[in-house]
Amino acid sequence: MFRFFRSTLGHFVLAMGVIILLIFLHFTHFLRPVENAFLVITRPMEKVFFQGLNKIDNFFKLLISIRDLSRENQDLREENDRLIADNIGLQEVKKENAFLREQLQMEEAQGIAGIGAEVIGRNEDNLIQSIKINRGSSQGVKMGAAVASGEGFLIGRVIEVFYNTANVLLITDQNSVVNAMTAEGRASGNARGQHGLGIAMEMIPQTESVKAGDAVFSSGLSEDFPKGLLIGKIVKIETKSGELFQKAQLRPFANLSKLERVLVIQHR
Repeated sequence: MFRFFRSTLGHFVLAMGVIILLIFLHFTHFLRPVENAFLVITRPMEKVFFQGLNKIDNFFKLLISIRDLSRENQDLREENDRLIADNIGLQEVKKENAFLREQLQMEEAQGIAGIGAEVIGRNEDNLIQSIKINRGSSQGVKMGAAVASGEGFLIGRVIEVFYNTANVLLITDQNSVVNAMTAEGRASGNARGQHGLGIAMEMIPQTESVKAGDAVFSSGLSEDFPKGLLIGKIVKIETKSGELFQKAQLRPFANLSKLERVLVIQHR
């Protein structure tokens, strides 16, 4: 152990001696040429080393910046989604308010009351043209009741009633027939659906005067359809010599493909 201690002490003394000698030579400028040569040799390496450190530092800064931008973009996307949702909600409220105003105006002008409903389903195949609404017998909907848009345009009649829903046959269905009258010449006839392609006003006496552009509305001769519900506008007249009746092709006033809210008519 004593030998080990002496060996360690000897190495320590030698190292301290070398250090003191180097310090002495440095301050006496004896090592200046060696130091300058060392700096010349190591300066390019030092430059490359620090450039590498800067690149690594910039790389990590870029990663942090990308992370922060990603978080900011996510926050902006979420805020944008909230704004879109709020805007859609406001638009729906405006539509609902407009529909209620139209409903009130129609009730006051035509003396009829109705049950507001939303369209929740649609069936427009070749067999039947109908929609489903979210009101049924529990809300007072009755079989055969006329259904109109908020503007007072006739769109169909109730053909099936369930507890909370009902099915409405559209006026363009071939099974839909409404007693109708023209606004201009008061010519009467039957407005019949044409397999979803439009409406034809049939059984118009040849003696009646009808022309393109005339508005057609429900005549009130049917108990289910109150008088004055607008059906469509005449776009074409079909007459044949020797026949008792003429026919008129109508374009519905209501946009049946974009129905969202409707009114189930109740007689007062």
